[in-house]
Amino acid sequence: MAWRTVSSFKNWMIRRALKILSPSYYNWIVEVDDKNLVSAVPRPSTNFMKEYGKGGLKVVEIGVHEGENAESILKELEVSDLWLIDIWEPYVQKHTFTTSHIDYSYGLDIVKEKFGEDRRVKIWKKDSYESSFLFENDTLDFVYIDGNHDYDHVTLDIKSWIEKVKDGGLIAGHDVNNPDVLKAVKDFCEDTGKQYFLLFPDWLILK
Repeated sequence: MAWRTVSSFKNWMIRRALKILSPSYYNWIVEVDDKNLVSAVPRPSTNFMKEYGKGGLKVVEIGVHEGENAESILKELEVSDLWLIDIWEPYVQKHTFTTSHIDYSYGLDIVKEKFGEDRRVKIWKKDSYESSFLFENDTLDFVYIDGNHDYDHVTLDIKSWIEKVKDGGLIAGHDVNNPDVLKAVKDFCEDTGKQYFLLFPDWLILK
């Protein structure tokens, strides 16, 4: 990576914050409803990798849905390998106060149609935790987590994948506005002494 120190990461975050606080950015924010803002691409973590990454990136996305973010990653970054990992099956997502029944199974066919001919892309219909064992430690540049958003699953995803990321690499995820997601990130960093950053709607941890 071009950014090998936490200080350079912090400097990028400060510059990014100044951009976010600029009047032009604020005017854009108020014209976009929350749902559109959360789903907009490229995501902040992708923009970070674009500014400070390099060519030949090895990237994993956990939780792919229809592949909108994957398209953005391929467009914005110089990727050599992109693994798209999702169960694409109905599942239960238990939040602090509610329980959601999610079914993105239809997304698999859409993803195959989009990326089936792209040699950079590997489409895995697998569980995130089980898939992590198929990678050696310190081999990935960027892992993006957007799977099951309940506390236990987010915690397990972070713990399973952070060791697969190279020193100086990035593990990040979506929907930090979800209380369970934010708590999982904060608790993991408190337990491990790592530092997290928030760029709505993403959270970021530099390894």
